Amino acid sequence: MKAPAQIISGELDGGCNPRLNRAIHAALPGSDLVILDGLKHAILIEATDRVLPDVRRFLPGASRRRIRSSQPFSPRCTAAASCRRA
Repeated sequence: MKAPAQIISGELDGGCNPRLNRAIHAALPGSDLVILDGLKHAILIEATDRVLPDVRRFLPGASRRRIRSSQPFSPRCTAAASCRRA
């Protein structure tokens, strides 16, 4: 993946835990990883005020990065479980 990526997780997330998010971060060079102390899975509902500063910090830099890809963007998948490689 060449697009800028930010991974945000709650420290106590049982479904997509920090260990998994660290692996995702390691697999995405240049990605931004944020693990928020004391939060679970629904971080935007639990603590919007703690999530938004990190998103706002990330977005200006992400918009300046140039996205290079040999494949055009195709928003076919909306859920990870439903996405399959052709």
